[in-house]
Amino acid sequence: LFGYLHKSGLYDRTLIVLLADHGESLGEHGEDEHSFFIYNSTLHVPLIFKLPHGEGAPRVVRRLVGTIDVAPTIFELLHFRDPLSRQFQGTSLASDILGKGAGSVRPVYSETYYPRDSLGWSELASLTTERFKYIQAPHPELYDLTKDRQELRNLYGESATLAAALRERLADIERRYSSTDTVPLRRRRWGRPCPRKPLRSCDHWVTLLIWPQSSLPPPGRSLTPRTA
Repeated sequence: LFGYLHKSGLYDRTLIVLLADHGESLGEHGEDEHSFFIYNSTLHVPLIFKLPHGEGAPRVVRRLVGTIDVAPTIFELLHFRDPLSRQFQGTSLASDILGKGAGSVRPVYSETYYPRDSLGWSELASLTTERFKYIQAPHPELYDLTKDRQELRNLYGESATLAAALRERLADIERRYSSTDTVPLRRRRWGRPCPRKPLRSCDHWVTLLIWPQSSLPPPGRSLTPRTA
């Protein structure tokens, strides 16, 4: 692709965005590949912008962003003035990319419904701030990413107030962006009400995966990072 762009004279005036749809777990937390858990081994992915005409000096932006921010960033970098841009729930990163100052930082919402939709186990959702990450699961988890980037020490039991605050922020996102049209499809799980799934507001990297049945927990057992 790059060779064609160079050969055709289009490379210099083309905006190129490189983004991975998911990371890959290599045994961390007992997971191989991806889809079941939402630790940073599968959520933390590269995002690279090549600007047209060499605009902007090369830089690394060290801030929390999500895939939901990519579309509004492209619109702003290409100077699109379209009503559609006002519908985006993400935030443009153009000012960061162009070195014009840091934009606002918001928590990143992530989720996986693969365990539930494919195997009838528990879905997982998380909220990540610049320092902390909260995972909503049958056995909730809380990590201080500044001290524990591998997410090995669960602080949920000793930081109940912080966990409750992050849980409420996560629930607010789900309430704000859920569509009532999706509720009947996900109405009940094991006889209990389940949360509605946010639409178009999700920063998640989830793909289908064929997994050996022998390596999975038995049906009826909640699939969480602590029971896999």
